[in-house]
Amino acid sequence: MKKLFLSTLILAGLSFTACNNSNSADVREETAEAVDEMQESFETEKAELRASMEEMGRDIDNKIAEIDAKMEEAGDDMKAELEQQKAKLQAAKNDLDREMEELGNEIADNWEQFKQDFNNWKEETFDEL
Repeated sequence: MKKLFLSTLILAGLSFTACNNSNSADVREETAEAVDEMQESFETEKAELRASMEEMGRDIDNKIAEIDAKMEEAGDDMKAELEQQKAKLQAAKNDLDREMEELGNEIADNWEQFKQDFNNWKEETFDEL
């Protein structure tokens, strides 16, 4: 009787341990899947933001080209004003280039902060332009 009880207790312990191992494996698998999904989402957001930034850069370049064309025909007074506009645009382009470089660096740890800072910069910069 004692051996039967002990055997049953050992089998129950082994079964419990096997269930725990199975549960642990399930938890590990679910965690790995969640991490993969988060990484995929991060990469998608990063690519979308990069595309948006590149479009902004092209827009700034186009505006600078328009100003350059206007400056060829403008008088001295108008040239001074156009130079100021061009300088603001060039400064915005430099800031954008710096933001894009930072985006290229490993920023996964500060992704939300980076997006917030960039959106704030975009609002401030393009409201002025």
